[in-house]
Amino acid sequence: MLSSLLAFAIATSFASDTPVAEEEEVTDLDAEEGHLPDGTVATVMSHSEAAVMDCSRRFGTRTTHGRIEFSWQIELDGSVSHLKMVESGLKNPLLEECLVATVKKATFPKPRGGTVHASHTFSF
Repeated sequence: MLSSLLAFAIATSFASDTPVAEEEEVTDLDAEEGHLPDGTVATVMSHSEAAVMDCSRRFGTRTTHGRIEFSWQIELDGSVSHLKMVESGLKNPLLEECLVATVKKATFPKPRGGTVHASHTFSF
């Protein structure tokens, strides 16, 4: 998990206005909760790097700085549902909207044993 996260962070941190992924959290909320291998959310989000960079180029500015945290549920088919922007310091609604659309499009491996709650933070 750490190596894929570091690779994504290194690959996206060369410019000061470029997003950097932070460690995701997959939390088992109860016994009905499903399971994905450690690092799955970071890996899938790293596959969305081009879309995140496109959002940053289209809607970010040189003064766009901050973090945006999302939480969502990964359904049995690997799709994203109940996506919520937990917190954003970007003060850029167009960039936030683009990032929401990017996370919504992500497809995860099918979780074992039920749905999985996940979160991910991007830093700009």
